[in-house]
Amino acid sequence: MPQFKVGDRVIINKKCMACSYYGGLFFNSNMAKLKGKQATITGIFSIRQKQYSINLDKSKCFWNEEMLIREIITNWRKEFKGKQKSKDL
Repeated sequence: MPQFKVGDRVIINKKCMACSYYGGLFFNSNMAKLKGKQATITGIFSIRQKQYSINLDKSKCFWNEEMLIREIITNWRKEFKGKQKSKDL
């Protein structure tokens, strides 16, 4: 089962090195330029090999779970408080 689904927000792994293979996929220099940036999953191409496309490169490259990190929501307290207030009304 894939770790990500279409619409998930991810960050390109800063630890990936250009011209290296990760999980059988080549991490090229164009991909390396996107390290640390936030992206959105736009497609899943191989469920077994867990290959994804992202919006930053207009779905030109294949990415895998070693190259991507799930984005952590940093403003969860704000969201939680907002939901709490609306329930109290």
